Amino acid sequence: MIKQEIEKPKTVAWAVWSIICGIAGLPTIMMPYFGLPLSIMAIVFHIQQQKNYPLSISYAGLIMGIIGVVLNTITGIMLAGILLLAFM
Repeated sequence: MIKQEIEKPKTVAWAVWSIICGIAGLPTIMMPYFGLPLSIMAIVFHIQQQKNYPLSISYAGLIMGIIGVVLNTITGIMLAGILLLAFM
């Protein structure tokens, strides 16, 4: 009996969602409660794409996701500091 290998479907859906979440995460820097989850999702979707069918296009989502996480974290810390000072 000859064993046939089942080929995984070649899809770019994870890469597209990585880019969409990365793009959506950057303009929402002033709202870290929206931007941070979107940026993290961009990174996770990039990882999923690389596991299934590696594409270089998903690196755009990864880069935007990392930038979004850093900027949203900085903004979140600044907003927390401002709110803390305002209510003291």
